[in-house]
Amino acid sequence: MKLYLSIFFALVLALPLAAQKPKPQDDPNEKPPFVRAALVGGMNISQVDGDGIAGFRKVGVNAGAAAYVNLTKGFNASFEILYSMRGAKSSSNETIRDGRKLVLNLDYIEVPVMVHYNDRDKAIFGVGFVWNTLVRSTVSPNNLAQDVDFKRATFDVVGGVTFLIKKRYGINLRYTYSLTPAAVAVSNSGSGSGGIRTTLDGGKLRNNVVGLRFMYFIN
Repeated sequence: MKLYLSIFFALVLALPLAAQKPKPQDDPNEKPPFVRAALVGGMNISQVDGDGIAGFRKVGVNAGAAAYVNLTKGFNASFEILYSMRGAKSSSNETIRDGRKLVLNLDYIEVPVMVHYNDRDKAIFGVGFVWNTLVRSTVSPNNLAQDVDFKRATFDVVGGVTFLIKKRYGINLRYTYSLTPAAVAVSNSGSGSGGIRTTLDGGKLRNNVVGLRFMYFIN
């Protein structure tokens, strides 16, 4: 995990260097830079489909850096490197074993690659795919860990919109869903000491994530 975090922070620090330096004054007729760098910070609100509980109750950090490459007028592509905390959490009236609540923590190094349409510098709409590498996973109660086979690498689909505030600031709303399972759980819907109750794809657990993030464009 330390190796992944070191690589993550090194890449986050390096991305802004790829951007062109801002000029002292903004020229309205000036062409946009070929590469724009941005810092990203916000939160995930997530659940895991297939764990037998419902509701977006797990809140975690989503932060990192992004680079936007200008393709043609109104269109660009982006590459991001993020630390993303996902998972699931049962409500006060939902229990899964011996009356205890489920807390599932899944932390990823997340690499979204997207294509965007820029609507007159007011909103940026984007769709794409996400490659995830799992760097930390915990389950509570602890004895449920033996019931779950966590997948080290996963693949998601993502879509979202960024509302621009002036030139350098934006508020991003994003939805991400697993194309490949985040984990495979033991399917046991019985009472007593059974495992995680699974309801989707015969025991395949999938991340279901809504993101709210603040963006600062460096150039």
